[in-house]
Amino acid sequence: MDVKVHRIRCLNYIPRAILCLAPSPTSSSSTTTTPFTPQLLAISREGGGVTLCTPSERYRTISSIAGLSTRPMDALVWISHNDESVCVGGSRDGTVAILDFGRGIQRNVVNVGGGAVLSLVAMGSQVGVG
Repeated sequence: MDVKVHRIRCLNYIPRAILCLAPSPTSSSSTTTTPFTPQLLAISREGGGVTLCTPSERYRTISSIAGLSTRPMDALVWISHNDESVCVGGSRDGTVAILDFGRGIQRNVVNVGGGAVLSLVAMGSQVGVG
């Protein structure tokens, strides 16, 4: 079956706007044959959803977390916790959550009590919120 590119316009598919991109840290690992672990990219979109994809495999989606339209993630950061990388997201309603891509949920949702979270910074296994 041949599909022409100009015919796709009639599908009216418009992806949601990207709010934040967060590449996972690359690290040296002595247990594998490759010198670096594959890098992942967390993408938060308008509507609250967060997608995890691999840039090395043409941005193939590995996992996604459905979000709340009232709580889009405006800030994402990767932290090291117990020798693994964990993605943390902050939203406009003042909450910070650990994004569990394995189960597809937001864990440990905490209200910071100071308004919208627009910036996150990794400090080892801790997160700075702004």
